Amino acid sequence: MKKVRIAHTLLLVLLVQCSVWAQFSAGPLSTAHAQLEGMKNCTQCHELGEAISEAKCLDCHKEIKSLRERGRGFHNNKEVRAKSCVSCHSEHHGRNFNAMRFETKNFDHKRAGYELKGAHKKEECTACHKPEFIANKEIASRKGTYLGLQTACLSCHKDEHRKQLSKDCLTCHGMEEWTPVVEFSHQKSKFPLKGAHKEVRCEECHKKVNDSKGAFTKYVGVAHSLCTHCHKDRHEGRLGTNCTACHNHFSWKDVNASGTFNHDKTKYPLIGKHKEVACKECHKKGNEQLSFARCTDCHKDYHEGDFSLPKGGVMDCNECHSTMENFSWTSYGMDDHQKSSYPLEGAHMATPCTACHQQTPAQNWEFSFASNECVSCHKNVHEGKLAEKFTQNNGCAKCHNTQAWSGVTFDHNTTKWPLEGLHTDVKCANCHLSKGIDSQKFVGLNQECMECHKDPHGGQFIVPNQTPQNNCAACHSTDKAWNLILFNHNASRFPLEGKHLEAKCSACHKEKILNGESVTWYKTNQLKCIDCHNT
Repeated sequence: MKKVRIAHTLLLVLLVQCSVWAQFSAGPLSTAHAQLEGMKNCTQCHELGEAISEAKCLDCHKEIKSLRERGRGFHNNKEVRAKSCVSCHSEHHGRNFNAMRFETKNFDHKRAGYELKGAHKKEECTACHKPEFIANKEIASRKGTYLGLQTACLSCHKDEHRKQLSKDCLTCHGMEEWTPVVEFSHQKSKFPLKGAHKEVRCEECHKKVNDSKGAFTKYVGVAHSLCTHCHKDRHEGRLGTNCTACHNHFSWKDVNASGTFNHDKTKYPLIGKHKEVACKECHKKGNEQLSFARCTDCHKDYHEGDFSLPKGGVMDCNECHSTMENFSWTSYGMDDHQKSSYPLEGAHMATPCTACHQQTPAQNWEFSFASNECVSCHKNVHEGKLAEKFTQNNGCAKCHNTQAWSGVTFDHNTTKWPLEGLHTDVKCANCHLSKGIDSQKFVGLNQECMECHKDPHGGQFIVPNQTPQNNCAACHSTDKAWNLILFNHNASRFPLEGKHLEAKCSACHKEKILNGESVTWYKTNQLKCIDCHNT
């Protein structure tokens, strides 16, 4: 009889446990979430007493979270973001349940941030969503994933041009089909087509070559500096290699007026860039007897007399320029500049000439400056923020130097706010430019801790009509890390004694929601035993 009672008792306990489990478990998880099975793991996805937590979903599915933060992907779509995760991906339906349940047949790919066009519309999803096209190996290892693809053409397609051309295939090709080429402007290349060259078929110049991967058309590295690189020299080298001295691009038979004239036999042999100038540019009708003693006899003085000589007159162009180089090249170097009225120092020595000497509206280059002050070239970012003594008469140098603009040498200890402790390691911008360059402020700043630092206590220590209102220094110090608390509990209304000395702060000071944020509540006013101990 006793054995029967024991058996009945065990059966009753078993039934009660099964009933309790049935109340808490909504059913088995899918294989993907099987590791989260069990009551101890409920809070991995659920908040206590609440439904599924969106934040917890994203804490595990970091790739989805990352895409949303960067404003990319299907889950960043406005319509999708408005839904909860569980509305599309429910659980507790058994191990073989597919929680993704992704409908591909009528899927609008534009919602994923990449609209399918042309031939892409005809492809099956699996034609693109392949592991070998996914650069992230961890994502690629997931069976059936639709994440991880890039939008660049070459992330899926083979580079038929062997890295010769731009990675952006759409600059030449369309999505309807790979050939023919939709648009390519040869005029933007190193060899703009002129005259009869415009009528030549591409393959006449761009031949097929072979490498280890097979045949491909060569577009880069095609020799073109000489006509004879493509054309046969009918003069067999007797007249040199510069065919354009007599011929032009429009017709081989249309010989220039110069013919085979040898300019070196004149009083002005052509050298450098002058050899490339068409005869008619200098030899105009009605002006056969040319003056060539100075460059300005033919060329305009772009500097408009800026380079005047001490005893009058103006330097000639050939003092700095040469016909052997482009006109923009100059022999005026660093040594010359150091002898000028403004010797270069620091970062100015590495600054390109054109950064300071810019073109005027009249397309002339500016070399004469009315002032050598910093603000004559650089924008005064402190305009209206500092006293005039810091912005006039090269006042910038009081804090900055030419080595690096960010290398400020200002002594903060001369102000009403000497820096102490960890404040000495803080960058100036953290306090003075915290909201961007337009909100910079250097005078009249509020020196209360809460002016720069967020109040982690939800305002519970603020005392109105007191300066400062929040005495952070009572517990914290600038000499230590912020989380090193200096508070002496024995100086409070509740000195710690006995076992209370061993208790953790969090045992009494619980988390509380203030203004939508969780903060530790210190002003509990729970000073009686029964306030904390229920029995």
